[in-house]
Amino acid sequence: ISLSETFERKLRPQRAWGWLVAFDLFFEGTGGGIFFLATVLRALGLIDADLFAWAAWAGVLAVVVGLLFLLAHLGKPLRFILAFRRPKESWISRGAYVATLFIILAGVALLPSLPGLGGLPWGDRTTGGNVLGGLACVLALGLMAYTGLVLSSWSSIPFWNTPLLPVLFVGYSFLGGAAGLLVLASVLGVVPAFLAPLTLGLLLGTSFMILV
Repeated sequence: ISLSETFERKLRPQRAWGWLVAFDLFFEGTGGGIFFLATVLRALGLIDADLFAWAAWAGVLAVVVGLLFLLAHLGKPLRFILAFRRPKESWISRGAYVATLFIILAGVALLPSLPGLGGLPWGDRTTGGNVLGGLACVLALGLMAYTGLVLSSWSSIPFWNTPLLPVLFVGYSFLGGAAGLLVLASVLGVVPAFLAPLTLGLLLGTSFMILV
């Protein structure tokens, strides 16, 4: 090798996923975050039933919107069925199962909050409601970690291939959920005193994780 030759390593952007997938992951993570926070805060008695219902349904709707972006990315809606084929091998497949189960379970858990369905036996803060809400929260936590788990599984991109990424995206999801809850509380005119400091704390926490 002559001295005039040089070695150059060029960075190549990934082009497998575009903005549609980015929006899918954002809405799913944020939806999981706002549902999880609303459920926990309601169980602790820190928010009222109205704010909980609006926030929890907003979380479910956000996950549905995320799946619609995923369908748009796939190009053909019927391809969505293919995403369920390999749960043992593919994080995409696992994510499809978690998102679908979350929408079903969370939707059932929230039915008593709809007009005319308040008499269902798993209403707000009942034993049945707490069990359903808790199971939905487990799935919501899976949605929150899902983005980081998917991206960190790509060994070909070293910057993504780190166990810190799932932790960072869980923080992102909590931050998005807290911000969404703050907006809804402002619209309803019932902003708990702790909500703004909580959102600021999550913002500082995720900023620190980015720095790490």
